[in-house]
Amino acid sequence: MEGTRKVVGLDYSVQGMSIPQRKTVVREKVRAREDKAVAVENEVKGLFKYFCTALICMALLLGQGVYINSQGVEIGKMNSMIGEYKLNNDKNIIKISNLSSLENIEKTAINEYNMVKPENIQYLLR
Repeated sequence: MEGTRKVVGLDYSVQGMSIPQRKTVVREKVRAREDKAVAVENEVKGLFKYFCTALICMALLLGQGVYINSQGVEIGKMNSMIGEYKLNNDKNIIKISNLSSLENIEKTAINEYNMVKPENIQYLLR
């Protein structure tokens, strides 16, 4: 096996070549493998960048979903508060209308202020 050189995992046949030619061939083949390894490494780095970008985008989308959900809960709470305020407002309107009725004013005047209801009403006309 003269002229064949085995390097770990590599088999370079350099039969019939001078030593400088053999070194050049071996260097070119090693350089080609190194270039291939660098290309694969760069491709892996690119894929890793895409993967990280995708993860960040997914995290942002998930965060937006959580934020939107929390805002929906807040809106629900505020809507229930609005319902309670409307109910209290309606009750207060009924109280105001009852308190401002003529019958209630008359009853308050007689009971609280000791006023007397006139029995005979006379009108003067000119």
